[in-house]
Amino acid sequence: MKKIIAILICLAIGLSAGEKIKLRIKDKTKIKGSKDYFATGYGIVTGLNGTGDSDEALTQHTVNNLLKNMNIDIPEDSIKANNIAAVMITARIAGGSQKGEYVDCTISTIGDAESLSGGVLMASPILGTNGELIGIAQGKLLVGGASYGEKGAGGNTVVKNVPTVASIKNAMELTRDVGNNDYLKRDELSFVLLDPDFHSAKSIVDVINETFTGTAIADSNKVVRVKVPQTFVQQGKVVDFIAKVHELQFESDNVAKVVMNETTGTIVFGGEVKISECAITQGNIIVNVDSLLQVSQPNSSVRGPGVTTAFANSTTGVSEDKSTIQHVPNLTNVKDLVQALNKLGVTPRDMMSILSEMRNAGVLHAELQMK
Repeated sequence: MKKIIAILICLAIGLSAGEKIKLRIKDKTKIKGSKDYFATGYGIVTGLNGTGDSDEALTQHTVNNLLKNMNIDIPEDSIKANNIAAVMITARIAGGSQKGEYVDCTISTIGDAESLSGGVLMASPILGTNGELIGIAQGKLLVGGASYGEKGAGGNTVVKNVPTVASIKNAMELTRDVGNNDYLKRDELSFVLLDPDFHSAKSIVDVINETFTGTAIADSNKVVRVKVPQTFVQQGKVVDFIAKVHELQFESDNVAKVVMNETTGTIVFGGEVKISECAITQGNIIVNVDSLLQVSQPNSSVRGPGVTTAFANSTTGVSEDKSTIQHVPNLTNVKDLVQALNKLGVTPRDMMSILSEMRNAGVLHAELQMK
């Protein structure tokens, strides 16, 4: 069985060394007190094209209960599971959300379903962390991956990304209010940086004080405390004040970082990444195993007719890439590094290994983050 995985490289290039960009405060901060809440549920996805769970006991009981609620009573063991999958449902809900609002959900398989492509989530209860009902979710799944082909002897399967995880836009309707907006009644607000940085915190303080003199102070590289002017407090217009602060632009700065996602094969380089002089070589050993289903039909003999037998005929091939050494100049940029690695013919997954070794050797000056 062969598996093919789609791979992609994203490069955050375009800023020259030392150049900073200006961002709105609303895009890089969150107000303390406006926290999010998490919810989880169990459900059934139907309509799968033979890619559902093979374990019937996992889904039969749930589907049987669902049908009974619709006044349909059939034997539980007569329900086939290969078009059905048991799934977990997760959601992140913004604090202050109101009853009747709709929230996005993520769906993931529990059993051995091969793909959720084409599936529909049946109406499922969603519970908060305290175990209380928080909403009802249902809808058609949006899957970012796919699985094609057949498993077993002679079967070949092609897999793209992760077909066992899906999302549904506006899947869950809230059945009650979640959280509150008490922070809007205060005369002091704390803006929490999504990417803590001393330079960014100072820049935020400077731009706020330019517009609202003496109202902002940085407590740390993560929190900027802002005093709400009395004119806004007395008129009950704290929301207006937040809106004005959110639109202010500050000079953003971030730690040099390379983010790698092994699941999708995605690599993102930050614009501040620097590389010292080094030499790189990369070699791969590739093993291919092909399985072909064949049939044996012996001739009849005095002992009786021949018995038709199916068997798998497998072939294995091993090859090793020829490696070359690529020189990388001192303090190069990301673009030059990628061009050098492309000359070696490396894949994004090979590049992840190379970047990790470069970081260990001290020639890649950036934080490596694996997802």
